[in-house]
Amino acid sequence: MLLGLPPELVVIVLLCLDAHSLMSAASACSGLLQMLAHVELALRRRAAASGRVCPTGLPRGVPSWAAYLIQLESLPLRLGDADWPVRHHAVWNTLRKLDNGSLLQHTGALVQKLADPHRRVRQAAVRVFRKLGPAAIADHAGTVVHMLSDDDSQVRYFAYVTLNGLDPVDRVRVGWQHADAIALYRENNPVDSD
Repeated sequence: MLLGLPPELVVIVLLCLDAHSLMSAASACSGLLQMLAHVELALRRRAAASGRVCPTGLPRGVPSWAAYLIQLESLPLRLGDADWPVRHHAVWNTLRKLDNGSLLQHTGALVQKLADPHRRVRQAAVRVFRKLGPAAIADHAGTVVHMLSDDDSQVRYFAYVTLNGLDPVDRVRVGWQHADAIALYRENNPVDSD
């Protein structure tokens, strides 16, 4: 019945639904492909209205643009979920797959996950954080340096690798500010200098 309406009206109705309801509507619809096109259009319009930039390409392994855009829209809720596997999945299976331009929009959320209570979420966050590039890493170097004293050895290792990946100018700037923490890490965890 919904698909009998003009496409513009279908999109208006879909814009009123949350991400979960959108997928429910799409999966319950007999004209699934046509409905997914409307869902995708509604999600793109909502993203544009909120100032979010949609990624340029669909990541490998994602079945449709509608599914991907729903993942992105629900990302803030999943990053704040009480269950660590949901937060881990949001970081590793959604943020990691974003292109760098789209990932930069989520820098603040990713920085928060660097201090997540669960080690697996922190491990994923620091590994994904490296994708942001030297400028963003340098801007948040204090947070990453703090991770050098984390209880989890993999978190410490990936924090070190992240800092070590800075360009020489940023490495010197960060090194001067945090030289003691970096030296202590190197002393307790012998690694190659580069």
